[in-house]
Amino acid sequence: MTEVFVPKKEDYLKHLKKYADFIRPAELTDWCAKISPFRTKRLMLTLLKYKNSRSKVLDLGCGTGLNTVSLAKAFPETIACDVDKKVKLAADDFLAKIKLKTPVIIYDGKKLPFKNNSFDLVTCIEVYEPAPNPDQLLKEVRRVLKTDGILNITAPNKLWPIEGHYHLWFLSYLPKPLADKYVRLFKKGPGYDNVFEVPTYKKFYQTVNKYFSIEDITFDQVINYKDYGTDKERGLIVKILALIFKFIEKYKLITIKKLLLNFSVGWIFICRPKKS
Repeated sequence: MTEVFVPKKEDYLKHLKKYADFIRPAELTDWCAKISPFRTKRLMLTLLKYKNSRSKVLDLGCGTGLNTVSLAKAFPETIACDVDKKVKLAADDFLAKIKLKTPVIIYDGKKLPFKNNSFDLVTCIEVYEPAPNPDQLLKEVRRVLKTDGILNITAPNKLWPIEGHYHLWFLSYLPKPLADKYVRLFKKGPGYDNVFEVPTYKKFYQTVNKYFSIEDITFDQVINYKDYGTDKERGLIVKILALIFKFIEKYKLITIKKLLLNFSVGWIFICRPKKS
């Protein structure tokens, strides 16, 4: 297994508690700190299959920098980018603690402040659903990616019963006014904020596929859980699903695979830009 730098759970927890305003609801801070080392390591092991340390990387929607520090260690030419100045301060702080000088750029959420064909790799980790205009986001990513570049994009599933941001049952099924009331009722926050659209698999795939050819590696990261540590992140269910997914792949049960992808907790795509 490739060795990658990942902060310890204690480092994540200390950072997240310091910037708890960015975690909604606040009680998810411990949970986020617990799974972050596994998620980040899985991300890094994935990316290093496709690109090497000389690659120029854009961590788009970097948030408080939970992934940025590991990206910057593996890929020294990393730039982080987000739309929130307060988030930038948090990311800068985390990077400084790891003694990294990775630039964190603020942009307007519309046009990325980079030239065409600037990056070998762009990460968009759960950036799709808070983006007001996913099409605009993807167009811009395609513009700044080199022709042989890679986009790693993920999104949670609208049809997964427990909504991924607030951990409330069926929250993503509800129209916005009802979702806001639901969040307030359970004292998770002022409303269902910072989420414009949690997609279905069909919507996510079709939107990304307008601009990129897609390699869906969702199944792969379950089947090869030992390589990625997916079982440490998700528990015993991953080992059970791995057996089922191996059977599906072995006998090429494409219809069943497509059906299961519709009800996955989320998806992981490796994407290559199509010509504009």
